[in-house]
Amino acid sequence: MNGKLIGALVVAAILAGLYGYILMLKADVSALEAERSDLRAEVARQEELVRNREARIAGLTQVVAVRDQELAAVNGQVAATQKAMDDFQTGIRRMQRTLATAVSETPKPGSVVDEKTSLEIIRNLNAAVLAYGVRGQTETGGDRGAAGGEAEPVPAHLWAGSAARSVGGGAAPREHGERDGVELQRPGTPQ
Repeated sequence: MNGKLIGALVVAAILAGLYGYILMLKADVSALEAERSDLRAEVARQEELVRNREARIAGLTQVVAVRDQELAAVNGQVAATQKAMDDFQTGIRRMQRTLATAVSETPKPGSVVDEKTSLEIIRNLNAAVLAYGVRGQTETGGDRGAAGGEAEPVPAHLWAGSAARSVGGGAAPREHGERDGVELQRPGTPQ
């Protein structure tokens, strides 16, 4: 009788130990599941951060592309301006050479500077002005700018005779329309 009781108590103790061990395992499993949930939440948060950073990188890349386009446009404008300045300086140098040639050939009293030289001076000056983009008011016999239009460069064929007279001090060939004793009047100039 005592042996059976002892055996039953032993079995009960073993079962109680197994049950306690099972409860411990369940607690460990619950803790592991909670940790797994936390890890999944952390992974989701990191993925969201990565997506946000990728979106920011894409935005910055687009901004850089726009800045590159703006820089290319500015460089193009700088190059165009530099070319215009170079053309202007080239025209000025050409005009200076022509003037130097004209001045070096000292005219005799009563002589007339070659009309071709005067035409070349005016053409070079006009080319230099146009190359630099300057189309302001010029003396063409009236203020065209006031009438709403841009003043054109001085027509070379109209001023060659005047240039020849001013440099040579003599009587240059008359322009078409001049009469004896009366020079051709420019538009807007009183007779």
